[in-house]
Amino acid sequence: LIGAYLLLIIDKSSLSTIVAVFFVGLVFLMFKKPPKLENPNPEIKQKYIDIAAILAFIVGIYGGFFTVAVTTFFIFILVYLLKRNFLEASAESVFIVSIVLLVALLVFIKNGNIDWRYSIPLALSSIVGSWVGAATALKFGDKWIKPLLIFTIAIAIIKLFFKF
Repeated sequence: LIGAYLLLIIDKSSLSTIVAVFFVGLVFLMFKKPPKLENPNPEIKQKYIDIAAILAFIVGIYGGFFTVAVTTFFIFILVYLLKRNFLEASAESVFIVSIVLLVALLVFIKNGNIDWRYSIPLALSSIVGSWVGAATALKFGDKWIKPLLIFTIAIAIIKLFFKF
């Protein structure tokens, strides 16, 4: 909610720089080794749950502000703080981000910022892409997800910094 309103008032020329800085932070996080899980249901200390909640609030603001890589941020919260594997974190982040983006969508609809001529066809084709992506993630699992995330973020950083 806060992020969606911030997007409506922030200087648009600084937007790509802000997002690129977030992405650089993500790349550094990508090379941090996730914790090894001997127990499929590890006990998580309350302080990590509290930190995850604070970070989720910040990512929620960012998500309402600019949706790029929100799922990736949540994946890292889930993997590094809440000890989920990449596949579980990917699935759970989709649920979380769907709710975050629904709130942002309502703000943008209320303010007349949606061009339905483009949004509906793109949403429909994204549904097909999401189906294929989810099936691929389930088939190939953790070993496939992390390298794909690194590649995608690296391309986005290059695009944002060099503005092409």
